[in-house]
Amino acid sequence: MIKLLKKRFISAGAGFLLLIVVLFLFETIMLNIAVALISVMITYELLVATKYSNNIPVSILALALSAFIPFIEEPYFNDYGRFIITLFVFMLFIIMLIYREKLRLEQVGLIFFIATAIPASMSTIVYLNRNHDYGMFLLLLTLGFAWVSDGGGFAFGMLFGKHKLAPSISPKKTIEGLIGSFVSNIIFATIMGVIFNNIMHEQFEISFIYLIILSIICTALSVLGDLSASIVKRQCSIKDFGSIMPGHGGMLDRFDSVLFVAPFVYFSLKFIDIIRII
Repeated sequence: MIKLLKKRFISAGAGFLLLIVVLFLFETIMLNIAVALISVMITYELLVATKYSNNIPVSILALALSAFIPFIEEPYFNDYGRFIITLFVFMLFIIMLIYREKLRLEQVGLIFFIATAIPASMSTIVYLNRNHDYGMFLLLLTLGFAWVSDGGGFAFGMLFGKHKLAPSISPKKTIEGLIGSFVSNIIFATIMGVIFNNIMHEQFEISFIYLIILSIICTALSVLGDLSASIVKRQCSIKDFGSIMPGHGGMLDRFDSVLFVAPFVYFSLKFIDIIRII
């Protein structure tokens, strides 16, 4: 248990340092590159888990699309995005015709889903950062909602966990851990709100009511993302999606919650004025 905790802390520390480097360059193309790299790694992990990576042309095509989408700026996504995705579909079916004896339609559908949904979800991190005067705060808030939920749930589960949450999906998750996720994120949201209001007090003000509601919803989405990844791992008969992050597993093991939280935060800000100009 101590070794597991040590590995998790080391990996979390390395990830935090990488995040700091990216944040220093958050207004440059480095953020797009980081998001594209993560998208490619997650896509590859899923292709390996489903054993579709054995088909080299499909893998190359899927990885190329995953790398490209995070570089499409939001205002142009409808035009360029539709063209690129349509081209991707055409090429998928050409590959299916070539490998018609091995590649089935349902496999093509799953490959399409993996190669488009993953980078599209991750790209909302770029849009969050670029479309607001307080983009860095929103980026930290989004990643924090996902990772604080995970960390808080893990800690509470380790200390107080007795009642299983979903034993057939994730045997180690407990109801106590779930409660810890909600409590941890509410505390995190409150602290971040206080920091934001003190730093930006002459320009912007954050609504604590909306912030707390957002933290609660994002906690639920974070847990949903984690459980969804667990279902995929069980159906693919694997323990982790990779071993790039000791104590955490693969890149998807670390970003499964972010994939659910980031799009919600991005789209919710289009309808709710969580931060207002003073």
